[in-house]
Amino acid sequence: GQAQATHAAQVGEAGVGQDHHRALRLRLQRHQRRKAARAAFVRQKLAALHADEHPVHLRFGLQGLLLQLEAGPQRWLGLAQLRLALSRGRLGRLDQALDTLHELQADLSADGERVRDSYLLEAELVARGPEPAAALPVIERGLAVFEGDPALLYARAMARERADEVDAALADLRQIIDDNPRDARALNAYAYTLAERRAAYEEALPFVKRAHALAPDSAAVLDSLGWIELKLGRQARALELLTQAWTLMKDPEIAAHLGEALWAQGRRDEARQVWREGEALDPDNPSLRRALE
Repeated sequence: GQAQATHAAQVGEAGVGQDHHRALRLRLQRHQRRKAARAAFVRQKLAALHADEHPVHLRFGLQGLLLQLEAGPQRWLGLAQLRLALSRGRLGRLDQALDTLHELQADLSADGERVRDSYLLEAELVARGPEPAAALPVIERGLAVFEGDPALLYARAMARERADEVDAALADLRQIIDDNPRDARALNAYAYTLAERRAAYEEALPFVKRAHALAPDSAAVLDSLGWIELKLGRQARALELLTQAWTLMKDPEIAAHLGEALWAQGRRDEARQVWREGEALDPDNPSLRRALE
């Protein structure tokens, strides 16, 4: 950039020799290599995130770091608006948060991925508010712009499942899987929805096994596979998988399933302890409430 050109001119005026120029070039090359390596590492971490396991602000934080390493001003501006909206939402200023997101959505010069993310964040903020059902129309607006986008389809599937539109949710997830058979998150959600909402454990099993092959260290996938194995009567295997999931992520849903697996093996004190730990995380979790009844 301009700073480098100015520095080069100063070096030349000072009569510094070619060895110094070469040293500067090598230093710049080393810096660029380190920067590229850091960007690759952050991209790898972003690719490993599953929306059902990590809050949206973590994804935006990693995206911000990646943009520092490799992106231009339009992407920076869009991410800044997303962060501002997220901060306002956390402070309870929902109207201001939505105004910020709507400005981004109306900006024709904005980066497309950031605009897509604005619909996802708007839906998430609305779902936490007084009218959670209003999240679904937000996602529909996003899909009208970004037709077939897998992130928006996944968000719509989750919103539809919460609204008891199970067939529609499964259809959205199946569309994602048909377009990308290696989408572990969609495979897992499809299997879990079949199991949880349809008790179709045998039908769900091959989908969750495919998810596990693709994401063997995902706590959400391990939980789904373990719980389905438990429902199919394979208690030892279920307990192994659910213990792995609980070790990776302390989550009330996993606590509910692990407690059931422990209870089935007669380890009732351990089951009660896991349920108490899950209850401390979220006493209103439906799966945990059913397990405790």
